[in-house]
Amino acid sequence: MLDLTGVHKTYGTGAARVPVLRDVSLAIRAGEVCAITGSSGSGKSTLLNLLGLLDRPDAGRVLFDGEDLGATSVDRRARLRNRCIGFVFQSFHLLPRLSALDNVALPFLYRGLSPRSCRDRAMAALERVGLADRAHHRPDAMSGGQRQRVAVARAIVGKPRLLLADEPTGNLDSESARRIIDLFAALNADTGVTIVVVTHDPAIAARCPRRILMRDGRVAAPEDAASRTPSA
Repeated sequence: MLDLTGVHKTYGTGAARVPVLRDVSLAIRAGEVCAITGSSGSGKSTLLNLLGLLDRPDAGRVLFDGEDLGATSVDRRARLRNRCIGFVFQSFHLLPRLSALDNVALPFLYRGLSPRSCRDRAMAALERVGLADRAHHRPDAMSGGQRQRVAVARAIVGKPRLLLADEPTGNLDSESARRIIDLFAALNADTGVTIVVVTHDPAIAARCPRRILMRDGRVAAPEDAASRTPSA
């Protein structure tokens, strides 16, 4: 699904240039569940941004289903993000004045579907994460774990092939964190969605069949569990 070859990424200019990714080569197969781990500043989130087509490398090649994204237009990358990739972030990024239902429906509204169709699909996604009974509540009336499940519903409402999560349990207590990872595992088992999770939590990383360690902007060591998630 994703292939990175010789990828470099640097931020800043002149004397302030800081290399963040250095010669990263990595392949992620369809259907895998991967954890990207490493200390702060190791390049984890920058790597996730490249996988999610939110940024471009300074050098090297990024392939999505064999398509070289280096030569693609901004519009093409936006279409791929909207239709193929779901994102979950540490801080939820829910709109406070909208209900859970309307927050989840937003990706479909951007596709020009009717409000009725958007809400029907959003309700199905909320049911999938166990929050149909909270559909008409705003984020400030929910716990952190519930808000993150709304964020997961929003990420999966369009049935993406790739789900990217950046420290998705960082603001949650241990029980809520466990439920989010349980939800990811169930989604992968039921739909075959490829999942990549950036995490600093060893317990969360241990739940992922494949673990990739970043150190000083490089892939230090891919650590695969005895049984790998089969390709879809």
